Amino acid sequence: MVESRTLITRDQIAYSLDKDHPCALEIDSGTTLTFETWDARSGTIQRDEDLLDHPHPVGSNPATGPVAVRNAEPGDGLCVEILDIRLADQGFLAVKKGEGLLAHMANEYATRMVRVEGETVHFGGIRFPARPMVGVIGTAPAGAGVSTGFAGPHGGNMDNRYIAV
Repeated sequence: MVESRTLITRDQIAYSLDKDHPCALEIDSGTTLTFETWDARSGTIQRDEDLLDHPHPVGSNPATGPVAVRNAEPGDGLCVEILDIRLADQGFLAVKKGEGLLAHMANEYATRMVRVEGETVHFGGIRFPARPMVGVIGTAPAGAGVSTGFAGPHGGNMDNRYIAV
């Protein structure tokens, strides 16, 4: 069998997993794809002054696609093998005022950009290993669509270090 490779660009995104979304692509089982993705804020955080002090106007946790698999039926299991994850040259760390793990210490919103070089993240004078992972991956539920911000039996916002290469 000849291996097929297709790029799906990050201008083809959805903020929900929904069977009614138009497909970006229909493929045969076994097709190798490359997905160009955004971060959880769709690329809107580019400098320290960009804060998480308001909801993203469209949504968060964008999913590139959707992709339909020919002959796949509702209830079928799909096997996806992640071959490679390539990081952008910068990312961000953000704290939301009064929210999250450090809520008791977060008196204001703050963002810090980090530089990524190869497999290392640089933050100030600190370096630590990058551990790339897939944030959102899933299938469209048979019923109503589900926001990509939520996880469930369909997948969704997994943010799981085991969904990686």
